[in-house]
Formats: sequence, structure tokens, C-alpha cells
Amino acid sequence: MIRKIGIYKIYCCIDNKSYIGSSVNLNVRLGKHKNMLRRGIHKNNHLQNAWNLYGEINFSFEIVEIVEDKFWLRAREQAWINRLRCFDRDYGYNKSRDSFYSSLNRYVIKGST
Repeated sequence: MIRKIGIYKIYCCIDNKSYIGSSVNLNVRLGKHKNMLRRGIHKNNHLQNAWNLYGEINFSFEIVEIVEDKFWLRAREQAWINRLRCFDRDYGYNKSRDSFYSSLNRYVIKGST
């Protein structure tokens, strides 16, 4: 399977909120999100609570942009976070306004994905 590099969105059709993330292996990363949410152990409590409340049926997992050069991955993730205002709890589930700090936390604490 070819590894896709890019930006993904987890979207809830009930509250119209989104979570934006990026990965150098989109299929694996989205699978990890689904697995953690299904098991009730996702590190993003806001997203997990919505999943528990609304149910899996009301969430979609989408690849919103393929990024050809991973050098641009964080910049493109930031552009999507800003565009959808995912850092604002009224619009999204992202914990941080800045993709760099969100990603740094993921790499330092859990290891790269």
C-alpha cells in the first residue's frame, strides 16, 4: 500500500465540528484515531465525549488534502485549522491553535505516527 502524506479531518455531522490533523501515513493515522475512539481512550477528551454522545455513525473520516512534499505538511495543517477554526470549541475539537505545538506534543510524548 502506498503511504499517503497529507491532511485529514474528523467531522461530526450533529454539531458540525471538525478535528484537523496531519500524517505521513494517513491510512494508519486515521485507523489509530478510530481505534482509540471506539475503545473510549482517545487523548482528546472533547472529541471522545462527542463520539460517546453522538455515536460513530455521525462521524466521518476524510482526507482533505494530499501533500506531495512533507516539508509543507505542518503549514498545510495550520492552514486547514485556521480555515475551519478547529481550535475554537464552538467550531472544532483541536486542542491547540498551533499545529506545531500539537504535533510536538504527539512526537515527544507518544512517538511519531
